[in-house]
Amino acid sequence: MKHILINSHVHSTGSDGKLAPEDMVKEAIAAGISYICFCDHYKRPEAFRKLSSHHGPFNYEFDYGAYVNEIRGLQKKYKDKIEISLGTEMDWLEGYEEWTANEIKDHKKLYDQIIGSVHYVLFGKEYLSINTTPEKWMEIANGIGMKEFVGKYYHLLRVMIKSNFFTCLGHLDMVKIYNKDSRLFNEQDEWYKKEVLKTLDEAAKAKICIEINTHGFKKDVGAQYPSEWILKEMKKRNIPITISSDAHRTGEINDKLIEAFALARKAGYKSIMKFKDRKMIEVKI
Repeated sequence: MKHILINSHVHSTGSDGKLAPEDMVKEAIAAGISYICFCDHYKRPEAFRKLSSHHGPFNYEFDYGAYVNEIRGLQKKYKDKIEISLGTEMDWLEGYEEWTANEIKDHKKLYDQIIGSVHYVLFGKEYLSINTTPEKWMEIANGIGMKEFVGKYYHLLRVMIKSNFFTCLGHLDMVKIYNKDSRLFNEQDEWYKKEVLKTLDEAAKAKICIEINTHGFKKDVGAQYPSEWILKEMKKRNIPITISSDAHRTGEINDKLIEAFALARKAGYKSIMKFKDRKMIEVKI
């Protein structure tokens, strides 16, 4: 069976990726991928960068205009071999909602899609990173507690969804990143399922897309985002999906994409989405 492969979330040296955009395009073509969307991280607020001790390996002096021109040039250069979209991944940061709204208002016409992601949860005056260390997660479990921390994470997702700023929700259940063998919490506990389902209900109302993100296979949990049971609940609500590897390095562009397509079909999906001018375009699978 011939697989139609798309990858709607990849990173390059435009943010924290290790490959130049053209090298990422060449790897995608070699892998037989027909569509990719560059979603390099959008800059974070200057005040947040000063406050947070963990703000990612981003070059904030990067010439973003030159980067956009480079993507536009690649679209023309490789138009007969692959479809390329320009997107971005933006953090939803509690306390910076107005800043986010203004940035999107000023720049949204630039992008084919805007992924909204929660990477930080604010407790007190500290922004706790989701993508931290196992040791820090154990501190959170023994301090704040998993129920409160995870509940706050999903609350932030719901607030973000209600903003209607975004075309797609990034790595929905990333809070399981170090939850291998349910060492931190049990996804079948009623409190956890309630948080997830409330979030899916908001996503369905907003008609926002959710990605199957295979980057979780490279993390401690060793599984895609979202879990298979969540994917089935998404299908019940007719939530549109897309597929991505969240690639950052060489060899990641086609990482587990075929498995993700199989999971989509198993959940009952017959199509996925790609993006153009912040609109979803259906792709039959």
